[in-house]
Amino acid sequence: MRTLRFKQVDAFTPVPFRGNPVAVVLEGDGLSGAEMHVRSFAPSHGVPEDPVCGSGNISVAAFLRESGQAARFGAAYRARQGMQTGRDGSVSIRISEDGIHLGGQAVTCIEGALRVQ
Repeated sequence: MRTLRFKQVDAFTPVPFRGNPVAVVLEGDGLSGAEMHVRSFAPSHGVPEDPVCGSGNISVAAFLRESGQAARFGAAYRARQGMQTGRDGSVSIRISEDGIHLGGQAVTCIEGALRVQ
């Protein structure tokens, strides 16, 4: 059995342990950004594994920026996600002093209307 070290990042909050916890595992020294893989799990919210998750990818990028490790992957990189769920996808990430930008393609799965009173 292999032991992986991780750092916890809390998405959606500036307060530790108050947001959506994300475990960031940085294994794979020497891999390029094109080889970065992200996996997001939320079983307590009914999501065993999210195929492609914006908040998970942004959390990884925020950790890289705040820990000074963003240079390992460059200012812009691509991350793959969803291979294990059979819904392989990728997102592009750009890290700058102004913020973190996430982009990619999506398909509409559900349509609806919201009635506001």
